[in-house]
Amino acid sequence: MQDLSADVLERLSPAKAIEEEARQFEAEERIPAAFILTGAEQPLSPEQSLALLRIAQEALTNVKKHASPQRCASGCSTAQMG
Repeated sequence: MQDLSADVLERLSPAKAIEEEARQFEAEERIPAAFILTGAEQPLSPEQSLALLRIAQEALTNVKKHASPQRCASGCSTAQMG
């Protein structure tokens, strides 16, 4: 998986960067992986974008270290609650 730098976010939106992380995870681990965004992507600050990417990276790392999955999926909804 990519390092934790913000470089990827200079060329991709947060959702696209996480999709790329999932594709890379799938290629490296041979475990089907997907990221599903529900709703329209919302503008985020650079700090929020980086935090979201790091959370996704850590989630994939945890799957790799602590699970024996046949597939992996993560998602994010942009719907407002309440």
